[in-house]
Amino acid sequence: MKRLAMFFVIVFVFFSYFSLTYASERSEAIGQFRKAAREAKSQCKELQNKSSQMSKELTDMVKDMRGKGGSCNNSYSWKIDNLSKDFYRLAPKFSKANTLFHRVLNALSWPITDAAFERGIRNYERATEYASPLFTNYNKSIEKSQETIEVYKYCIRNQKPATPIPPHGWRFPTESNQHVYADFNGDNLNDDAWVLIRGNGDDREQKMFVFFKQPNNSYRVISARVINNADSCNLIELVKPGRYDSPYGEGELRLKNHAINVTCKYSHYILYWDNSQNKFNTFFRFEMHKQLKLLIETLKRD
Repeated sequence: MKRLAMFFVIVFVFFSYFSLTYASERSEAIGQFRKAAREAKSQCKELQNKSSQMSKELTDMVKDMRGKGGSCNNSYSWKIDNLSKDFYRLAPKFSKANTLFHRVLNALSWPITDAAFERGIRNYERATEYASPLFTNYNKSIEKSQETIEVYKYCIRNQKPATPIPPHGWRFPTESNQHVYADFNGDNLNDDAWVLIRGNGDDREQKMFVFFKQPNNSYRVISARVINNADSCNLIELVKPGRYDSPYGEGELRLKNHAINVTCKYSHYILYWDNSQNKFNTFFRFEMHKQLKLLIETLKRD
């Protein structure tokens, strides 16, 4: 009888130890799965947000590129647009993966039965199988985006600027003092001002042309002023933004952008772009007939 009782005691102790060990091991396994599921869920949510942000940034970049035009922008805008669509498609997939890992956490919530534990493991395997390719695709898209943008920037840096082409019948001068460049209209692009020549000898004509640089690297040509041959305008220079007075009591000129200073034999004036009138205006600093008029008035007073 004592031996039988001892046998039952040993059996009870064995099964109790086995049950406690099993429960402990299962509890540890559940904790590990829950931790892994929480981390994966958090990462899916983070990459969902990053994918949406990347898609928006690349879409805005494409709009800007297509607005500017040019060979580099035209060549790479569609490539970057495709990358934007890749990130756009990834975002809802990461959202679905986030939901799958959330189901794993629900299945592994306490108290946990053996059936719930097995269901949680199956859900975790399905979620992992679904999410793993997404992480790989995201990393590949990031690498491809960085490479494409770097190549695009290299193209822009090494893109040859367009060369201004004179209007039909006009030619560039040989003198270096007949050309200046700066931003004359305030669009943050450097423009070119030239005194162009047409004809020869007595038929020789001079005219100021300004080539406004466009975002697509082309030029818009504006005829600024006809220059009288007799006036012998031999120098054009830049005028910095600022305030300039007229010696003839005609007020002052306030420049927001660079302008063109023209020095001639019988006149000296500033050509400046007026955005409100969409044309060049003239502000005289010296003009022979006005100077003579002032001199005559002075002599009369004396």
